[in-house]
Amino acid sequence: ADTLPPALTAVPAATTASAGAIAVTGNTVRWNGAIAAGASVTLTLAATINPGTLGALVVSQGAAAYDADHDGSNDS
Repeated sequence: ADTLPPALTAVPAATTASAGAIAVTGNTVRWNGAIAAGASVTLTLAATINPGTLGALVVSQGAAAYDADHDGSNDS
C-alpha cells in the first residue's frame, strides 16, 4: 500500500496495474495480485500536485507484503 502525502491528490481513473487489482481509497493506493517467478508487474500511481506546494519536496514510498496463506498477514 502507498498513502500519498498531503501535497498530492490521487487520481483513481488514471491509476493502473499491468496485472492484479489496484484500488484507490482516498489517498491510499493498494494493489493485490500474484506475481509468477521471474515476472514483473507495473503499477502507475497518478496524482495531481495540490496548490501551495510550490518549491516543496514531495516524497512517497509504498510497502510490499507476501501473504502465502491469504489470511491478511505478512508472511515474508
